[in-house]
Amino acid sequence: MVLGDLVSLGKHDNAIGLVVYKHPTKGVAQVYWSDVGFAWESCARLKIISSFDRCEVFQVHEPHDDELLT
Repeated sequence: MVLGDLVSLGKHDNAIGLVVYKHPTKGVAQVYWSDVGFAWESCARLKIISSFDRCEVFQVHEPHDDELLT
């Protein structure tokens, strides 16, 4: 589970949240739920609906000299 994952509290729950922070050692994540706002949830309770790798989607790119506008 990583920042930006869409999650739910189980397959029968229709509420969808967005992971905004995952604690590195405690097994909990802060999730933004559209109906209640921010809440801490146990990662074991959450089911990932959709995930993406931010490094592949938003690559940091240093412009080359020929790409700079003058």
